[in-house]
This record gives sequence, structure tokens and C-alpha cells, in this order.
Amino acid sequence: MRLPDLFVNRFREIYPDLTIDDCFACMQANSSLFFRLNTLMPEWQQVLSQLSEMGIDAQAHPLYPLMLHTSSVHRQSLVNSDLVLDGRIYIQNPSSLLPVLCLEPCAGEEILDLCAAPGGKTTFIAERMQNQGRIAAVEAVKSRFFKMKKILAQWNASCVHTYLADGRTIGRKVPQRFDRTLLDAPCSSETKLITDQPESWRYWSEKKIKASASKQKPLLRSAFEATKIGGRLVYCTCTTAPEENEGVVNWLLQQYAGSVEVLPLPKLVSDWRPGLADWRGENFHPSLESSRRVLPRHGYACFYLCLLQRTA
Repeated sequence: MRLPDLFVNRFREIYPDLTIDDCFACMQANSSLFFRLNTLMPEWQQVLSQLSEMGIDAQAHPLYPLMLHTSSVHRQSLVNSDLVLDGRIYIQNPSSLLPVLCLEPCAGEEILDLCAAPGGKTTFIAERMQNQGRIAAVEAVKSRFFKMKKILAQWNASCVHTYLADGRTIGRKVPQRFDRTLLDAPCSSETKLITDQPESWRYWSEKKIKASASKQKPLLRSAFEATKIGGRLVYCTCTTAPEENEGVVNWLLQQYAGSVEVLPLPKLVSDWRPGLADWRGENFHPSLESSRRVLPRHGYACFYLCLLQRTA
């Protein structure tokens, strides 16, 4: 089992009390396969019998009963199946459900999903809203935008309106418009690092971490400005890097002191960790200990989540 020495050393610095082998064991290519059923499709329950006909034994995940998991040996047969192509299932790690479960979108609300592609979380928001309300899904990268539109159409997510736009501009264009906002920020994507596959970390570096944090700050500012007073915002990444997680939210708390606060998160994962109090000489706002870090183990990918409320 192998990962870049720099990543391993940083991981140990972040989690000095952990025995990390069990975490890195979950960062292998042959880990379990997870997928979510599409309840926006008519007769969606028939998927279970179709899985059985394909010889796939799938079990409900404890986080969410309509997320199933099975052996990774079924990956290719599922990926190439009509179940995926027709939008009846979506292959997705359980960590990706957490931001939406923390956002708690309600039917009839207006929701902003910033940096929304490829659309997995967007479809889950639509599902939780039962297609009642309005979701603005914003994506800046053209190829990812059209992939997202295709997935949303397959998923029957009719309450979603898509926008090919720079996410940094949304707060200025529609200030204080949305009841809830999700920003799954572009990041160094450490969740994609796979043990013994050097090509998976070809572009990972501390330089990329720093560059990602610089991009995330104006996106978070925009997401905050687009959220109504009293509205809620979930900021998340799929990286362990404190520079991209607590560091970015700490910056927002400084920029908008008195107008934003960190809220406690519901306990969705039994062994997730509190946010860091400091990192390499930088002290973070004490409230950031209410944010949460998801460890890459028990099938979960590494993730960071922070729930914010706009107060003024």
C-alpha cells in the first residue's frame, strides 16, 4: 500500500492520534461500490428486482436507506447498465450525501447549488424536495455543465434550472436570494488519491492545495452573499487539507464578522472528527470545531463539512 510521502506526513500531522492503515485501506481501487436509487422516477422500486436479476446482492447503507452498497466486482456491469444510463441509479460515495443531509432542503424553497457538476448532489437535493421548489445549479466549466444537464434530465429533476456561469459572480447578481446554498468547492480532491496508483496523485501537491484555497474564497464569498439573511449555507470539500477547509471558512468569518455563524451539525457519521482549532501556526475561530471531518474509512471518502447561517 503506497501513497505520496508528503500526503502521508500531512495526514499524520492532521490526525496524530490515528492508526492510519485502516484509513488508507479505504483509498484502494477495489473498495466497495455505492449507489443511490432515483425516487423521482416512476416505479423506482423495480430497480431492486432488476439488481437481483443481474446477480447483484446489494444492501442498504446505514446513512440513507435508499443508498445501497455491493462488492466492487460489480462495478463495470453496473456502470454500463441501463440502470445508470436511464438515470435509475447514481453511483456515489456515501460522503457525497452528507452535504445535502446537512443542508436539509425543504419542498418549496429556493436553493443554490454552486459548482454543481456533475450533478449527484443536485439530484439528491431535488429528491429531498420532491421536485417542489426551485434549484439553481451553477457550473462554470462547459464540458461539466452539459454532462450535468444530461444527468439532470435522466434523473427527472424538473425543479432544477441550470446556469453556465462563473460561480464567483452569483452573489453580486442575485444577492440574498436563496433560502439555502450548497458550495461543494473545487479542491485538491484528495479523496481521488488511490493507493498504488501513482497516476491518481500526478497533479496533487501543496502548490495545488494553496491554489485551490485561493479559488475557494471568492466562491464562498459569492455563496454567502447569495444567501438570505437567516438562510443556511453548507461549505464542503473532498480533501483533508486544512488550508482548503477550516482556513477558508475562517477567512469568511473574518470578512463577515457579526454576519455569519457556524452551526452544529447533526450526528450523521459515528466517528467523524471535529474541525481543527489550528494548523501550522494559524489559529482558527473556536466555532470551527463544530465543523466536521469525515475520515476515509468504513466506506466513506475523506470529506469536510461546515454549516453556516447568515445572520445579517
